[in-house]
Amino acid sequence: MYTNFFKYPGFKYLKFFKPKYLTEIANILKERPTLKDIITLVLQNLEQEQEILTEFKVKAIRNDEIRVFDFENKTDIEHG
Repeated sequence: MYTNFFKYPGFKYLKFFKPKYLTEIANILKERPTLKDIITLVLQNLEQEQEILTEFKVKAIRNDEIRVFDFENKTDIEHG
C-alpha cells in the first residue's frame, strides 16, 4: 500500500524497523502513530523484537512548535 515511506513525514517512525517489515508495520500503525502506539506494537511482539527493530542509532528531534518528533538515522546524516 505505501511506497517510499521516508519521503512522508508521518512515516519516519519506520526508521526503527528493518526494511522487510516496513509495509506490514505501516499498514498496522498507519500515518502518524503516537509514540505509545509504536511502543505498544514492539511490546506486543517482544519475542520478535531483535528481528523487527533496526540496530541503527536513531536520533529524535523534538519540535514543540508543531508538537512532533522527527527521526534521523546514520543514513540521513550521511546523505542528507
